[in-house]
Amino acid sequence: MTERSFFSNILFLTGGTDEEDVSAKHTSSQEDPWISCPHEDESRKGSFKTASQERSLEVDALKNEGFPRHERLRKSKEILNVLRKGKRRETEYFTFYYLKNNLPYNRFGVIVSKKIGKAHVRNKVKRRLREIYRREKRTTGYDIVLYVKPAITEVDFQQLKETYLNCLRGLE
Repeated sequence: MTERSFFSNILFLTGGTDEEDVSAKHTSSQEDPWISCPHEDESRKGSFKTASQERSLEVDALKNEGFPRHERLRKSKEILNVLRKGKRRETEYFTFYYLKNNLPYNRFGVIVSKKIGKAHVRNKVKRRLREIYRREKRTTGYDIVLYVKPAITEVDFQQLKETYLNCLRGLE
């Protein structure tokens, strides 16, 4: 006898299935099917948000925090123009090139060679420098290019920020 037929025979002998006893109608007592626990956080009751709703709120809050395309030096021609015609300042961690651009905003570019390290190190350096630029917009109307030196991998974020701000002070 197979397992399936065994259970079928038991149901037949007992007089039916368990499904007869279950009501398919929705009663008003089941309006709030949540069963609270004694250790439940009362402040969270009824205010659940899905993970995508929470991410959406975070993204909305960060929309003004970005690095807009019009503030980037993207073309090699633009970067070479700053390197050739602009002025420069040497620091321990990078060479700071700048050139007046007659725009109401700055534009920014970073040059990180393979001498700095592997791709993840170079990307980290670029992210840090872009973040410093994004937070510290003290002057306007310049194209700024940073040519990174290998010593930048050993410095912490705060020291890097101070070095960048020292370079900006002369532009004001």
